Amino acid sequence: MNNNPALDFLRRTLRYARMTDQPGPFIIEGKPYHHVLRAAQIIGMIADSTVWRWANTGHTPFGLELDVVRQPLLRTGHEKPRSNRQFRLLISDASVQALKTILHDHPIRPGPLSDGSLYELKCAAKLYRKPSIA
Repeated sequence: MNNNPALDFLRRTLRYARMTDQPGPFIIEGKPYHHVLRAAQIIGMIADSTVWRWANTGHTPFGLELDVVRQPLLRTGHEKPRSNRQFRLLISDASVQALKTILHDHPIRPGPLSDGSLYELKCAAKLYRKPSIA
């Protein structure tokens, strides 16, 4: 066994694992917002791509309106960016908690939603809708 830590690559794997951690909540106008990947981790029952699709449209298929902010990305590096995205989607903490509560109370299966489960989710989403301004 080599005692030189600079040559022992097996001990240095944690340094690379930390790079994948998502940053904490972004604070915008006093409200916490989460990146889509972090929101999917908090919810815990749904894929990142599904949360991204819902955040991109601003609502879920069962009628829950999401508080989403499109934050512009700053391109200050000299290297070519890995993607051509011009913004990052941030979902408010209240929307993430509402989604987590609804999906933990009414879990969904992979694949298309049945009419019965979609109706249950719509009824649950009515409790979290924003009051309309008249």
